[in-house]
Amino acid sequence: MFKMFLALLGRTMTRIILVLLSAICVTGISPVYRFAVPEPFSGPDIFNPYRNVLKKNGETLWKRALFHTHTMVKGIFNECHHTPAEVSDSLRGFGYDLITFSNHNSFTDLPAGSALDVNVYEHGWNLPKYHKLVFGAEKVWHWDNLMPVLASQRQFHIDMLSRGSDFVQINHPTRTWLTQKSTMEKLEGYAGEQTLFVLSGSIPAGVDKGIYAEIISRVHKKGAKVLLDADGELFRNALQAGPDMIKPNRVELEEYAKMDYRASEEELFAIAEDFAAKGIRTIAVSM
Repeated sequence: MFKMFLALLGRTMTRIILVLLSAICVTGISPVYRFAVPEPFSGPDIFNPYRNVLKKNGETLWKRALFHTHTMVKGIFNECHHTPAEVSDSLRGFGYDLITFSNHNSFTDLPAGSALDVNVYEHGWNLPKYHKLVFGAEKVWHWDNLMPVLASQRQFHIDMLSRGSDFVQINHPTRTWLTQKSTMEKLEGYAGEQTLFVLSGSIPAGVDKGIYAEIISRVHKKGAKVLLDADGELFRNALQAGPDMIKPNRVELEEYAKMDYRASEEELFAIAEDFAAKGIRTIAVSM
């Protein structure tokens, strides 16, 4: 009886694996791209994304925005237990002027409150959590690779999503474990004397914590400048390569200095002075 059970279990698991492999192969079809060799950006002008921002009395009118948040949705797959109205009220209370609800593969109606609110959805069914935020689309594109291993597969989805939207943003840098160190090192090809690199936030899972330091060293050799905005081990390692600008916040500085208490402004200023003495030209501390 036990042997029959094991045999049945084995056949069932084999069928499940075959179905899964078939689904991965079928959804893995994409064009093959010939990616251009990275080289410094050039052109008659530098794109200024703030050129057409709202103005009032001749001065730029800045808005506080949140571009990635989830709410309760219909069905069993919920990452949030609060309704759109509850989330909206809470975020308004924190002073946000512009809110987006980026629920998975579906649009969520926005409660009335601001004409600036943007409806967005988070695209992606795949296993490695290689998800994208899609802004300005009129409909949801549901097709996805279950296992987007190749760069061509990922680029194909970005291209397809971009055709029916304003722009696409890649999510979850710490979860995209298929991103390779060699891919990040290609950033060096874009370096030039007129180039500013912004190394901000976390890195893909599996990439060494010294990658920012390595990128800084490589692009500095080509005359590029670097603004660093990171924390923890990633921040400490990168400092050794001498970034040109850093933007830590109070908590990150306290962690760097191994303080288990809230640092005074004088202590934060002393830490910033130490960075300046090490050759970092610009230090902006957010409180």
